[in-house]
Amino acid sequence: MDSSGDVIVSGKNEGIFAVTEEQFDLRTVSYTAIAEVAKRMTAGETGVTSVVIDGEEYYLAFAPMPASGWSFGTLMSRATVLAPAVAARDAMQKQMSDFKNDISQLFVNIFIGAAVLFALLLLWMSVRSSKVAKHFVEPINQLTAGVREFAGGNLDKKIDDIKTGDELEELANSFNTMTDELKKYMANLTKVTSEKEKISTELNIATSIQISALPHDFLEDNPNFEIYATMNAAKAVGGDFYDFYLLDENHLVITMADVSGKGVPAALFMMRSKTILKNLAMTMSNPDDLAAVMILANNQLCQGNDEMMFVTVFMAILDLKTRKLTYVNGGHNPPMIYHNAEEKFDWLQMEENCVLGMMEEMDFVQQETQLESGDIIYLYTDGVTEAMNKDNEQYGEARLENCLNHINHQCKLPTLLDGVKKSLAEHVKDAEQSDDITMLAVRLK
Repeated sequence: MDSSGDVIVSGKNEGIFAVTEEQFDLRTVSYTAIAEVAKRMTAGETGVTSVVIDGEEYYLAFAPMPASGWSFGTLMSRATVLAPAVAARDAMQKQMSDFKNDISQLFVNIFIGAAVLFALLLLWMSVRSSKVAKHFVEPINQLTAGVREFAGGNLDKKIDDIKTGDELEELANSFNTMTDELKKYMANLTKVTSEKEKISTELNIATSIQISALPHDFLEDNPNFEIYATMNAAKAVGGDFYDFYLLDENHLVITMADVSGKGVPAALFMMRSKTILKNLAMTMSNPDDLAAVMILANNQLCQGNDEMMFVTVFMAILDLKTRKLTYVNGGHNPPMIYHNAEEKFDWLQMEENCVLGMMEEMDFVQQETQLESGDIIYLYTDGVTEAMNKDNEQYGEARLENCLNHINHQCKLPTLLDGVKKSLAEHVKDAEQSDDITMLAVRLK
């Protein structure tokens, strides 16, 4: 599969894994399991998962091909993996059934012979039949004991004492083969499970690092403003981030950004973007330098960006004395402003600027707007407006505007953001979260 989710080489002649003349992005198929695997493959991940194709369960293993940017995947049906065990079980059952029939017939013959020979042969046949029964039953008892011990968890159990030269010896050999195959399968399964647990642990650590990089001190003692933010990643780690900090006692910087892609690559690019933007902002001498900060940040993010990742950024400086908001938008979603005098949320007017990280030496237009006491700035990422339900219907800007305008605007900002989350949950319901959801709100006191 190439980086666009298109199957380029396949052993399948038909179905969703077949090579087609037209490009067909597996990430867009309706079957969620296949779509998620395709997303992980195009993201360069390595892993093993189970999928159901045409009613049959398969194991799908995949790994990236760094030199070409492709990803290689291979399918093995669950039935194929378990075939040795099933075959051994069936063989054992058949052999036991055949043996039972043979023993029954043997004892019938012995009974008839004993009746014909009557009293003279009765004692001799009694002794003889006991020896014959022991000859056949002892190997069966050994097989039964071996199966019982194997079922109890001893995968190293072998039955090597049956040397009858007949079907019983063949059955014992089949049992030994079955135990070897199951041991190999269990070893492989243990290895895969261990690797997945290791990856999960590393992702948990990465999640903690990423969350700790975001500001959590919401400056509650500041007399000029109230601020609050939340982030919910679609995966263990995500590409969204928010940031806020005071340049001095009169200037507050707020940032909302969304990195292309998901998972670990997006998280790494997110950390780089956040660091560059903040470092450059801290060198500003006045708010008019904000456009220059975006230009320099874009140039730095373009350097060494072989993966062609990019980030959308809304960055603003709020003058806490004059309440003037100076802002630059780098391809990000337009914020909403609550005007206290009008008691209504409206969209902030935005110039169309390029995203950061795609092309160097791009210009960015700086804009301004005047705010008043009680006004609220609401920032978000496209994980809010593009949240989809099971019918692939997006939440959209209209629902967001309606939601914000029906929330009590005098409430605390955590309550405001929680109201948006509840509205999103009612729209999405049981559908899986497809993108990171990040929000930030600032209210002037």
